[in-house]
Amino acid sequence: MTDKVFLDTNLWVYFYTQNPQEKYQAVADLISSSGRSLIVSTQVLGELYNVLTRKKLFSKTDSSNIV
Repeated sequence: MTDKVFLDTNLWVYFYTQNPQEKYQAVADLISSSGRSLIVSTQVLGELYNVLTRKKLFSKTDSSNIV
């Protein structure tokens, strides 16, 4: 049986901004080892879009593509 993995918004922000590098790498490793057991909620997707656009980390178009 495979455990399910849920990543909160801040972890996705680290992953897409690749900053700080050590947190990005930890999240990237977790994602690659999770396979099909990764869970994402609609709330986290909305929060991710909001953070990426509000902090001007990505354009609205790029943020939409990420989500």
